[in-house]
Amino acid sequence: ALTVPFVSRPQCSRAQVHAAWHHGRQRQPVQQVHAIHIDRRQHMELAWKRQQERDDRLKQQLVLGKVVEVQDLEHLESLIDKAGSSLVVVAFYTRSCGVCKELLKEFQAMCDEAKAAQVRAVFARHNLLDEFDSWSDISVWHKIRVPPTIFFYDGGA
Repeated sequence: ALTVPFVSRPQCSRAQVHAAWHHGRQRQPVQQVHAIHIDRRQHMELAWKRQQERDDRLKQQLVLGKVVEVQDLEHLESLIDKAGSSLVVVAFYTRSCGVCKELLKEFQAMCDEAKAAQVRAVFARHNLLDEFDSWSDISVWHKIRVPPTIFFYDGGA
């Protein structure tokens, strides 16, 4: 048989129990925060590079027969302005949508056919979700929530 020894505890006052409890606790060492070095020059160079890429993208000439990837709302407005009286067809998609993938293949085929027929039309596409899977500024502006969606702009409107 297994016997458990009985240990009696001496009677302690509440103050003694409180003091013993605090004595058993050890203070945690205070963490020191070291200064973080931020390379502002590198940050400014990256920001300048992104700005230059954005400006170059806005200055691009329209190439008929090629589907343009629209990055943001300003790029879309620039594209519509440059198109002038041409028809602008924009397909809105997401990478995870299977129907969208099929649509983009057909969209490229339509673009090739329009080029062969010398139709003055500009074809563009835009991913509704950004790299963080948040809604893009174009999708928020046009209130697009269901891919695929196709917009037609005629004469800059």
